[in-house]
Amino acid sequence: MGLLEDCISPTLANYDYYRPEVQSTTIAIFLVFFTIVYVCSIIASQFFSKAYAELSTCESVFWHLLVVRTVYAIFAIIIAVWCLFFGYEELVMDVVSFTMPTTFIALLVTIAHFLFATFVLTAAYLFLGTGTLMIVLHHWMTLITAYAVLINQGSHFFMALSFFMEISTPCFAVSWILLKCGRFQTPHWLINQFFLIAAYLYTFSFEFYTYMQTSYHTDIIEKEMFSSMKASVYIPLVLNVFMFTPYYTVKTIQQLFAPVDWVHPQKKKKKA
Repeated sequence: MGLLEDCISPTLANYDYYRPEVQSTTIAIFLVFFTIVYVCSIIASQFFSKAYAELSTCESVFWHLLVVRTVYAIFAIIIAVWCLFFGYEELVMDVVSFTMPTTFIALLVTIAHFLFATFVLTAAYLFLGTGTLMIVLHHWMTLITAYAVLINQGSHFFMALSFFMEISTPCFAVSWILLKCGRFQTPHWLINQFFLIAAYLYTFSFEFYTYMQTSYHTDIIEKEMFSSMKASVYIPLVLNVFMFTPYYTVKTIQQLFAPVDWVHPQKKKKKA
């Protein structure tokens, strides 16, 4: 049994997650869930944050997307920890083909989240100037990768490792929101910023750990992992190691010494 089957309902193990109907239904359910989280963030922010009223439209969209992303990130980190410490022996037996209900559900939740976040972020980027091109491209890469993993019906071991890269997300959300609340000179912001830098360095370590696991399982990867599956694992890995993770790390270190919103360097038009 996996984490979700044990903690939520054993019946989750009875579904055939290879069936398109089950996949589409699960994705639709979590699309609705993330939409509800976004709407709840809009409502709660108006009542509990004075700083929210001072945000421009593009910044407010990013604020709510960070709330949604943090909810997803907490889920992904929990799955990653369980897979590494409790499901590792099963997953590592066959790093190419082995799947379980917990990893399948996690994959479908990931697709639902990035479907929602990527399309909202892309529209906001094009029409409002929300975010940066690198952030938008990173979202698209993750969405395409998750969908490719679903189509290839394997490599859940490497997918589980990639969930650890979400460890930086809660710290990034706290950093950005505290900055917008004018709390960037407080010890809380500085401590969180150091945690955020450490989280990106930790992300580097798991990216290289994936390379190590590849070397340990070279035989089965060469024999059983077909080209499209390799592409879904290693192209995003290379892009993360050499482009996205260094980009975020450098921006975070710069922000430590010059606390500015590098996501929106020029403030846009205020909300009406």
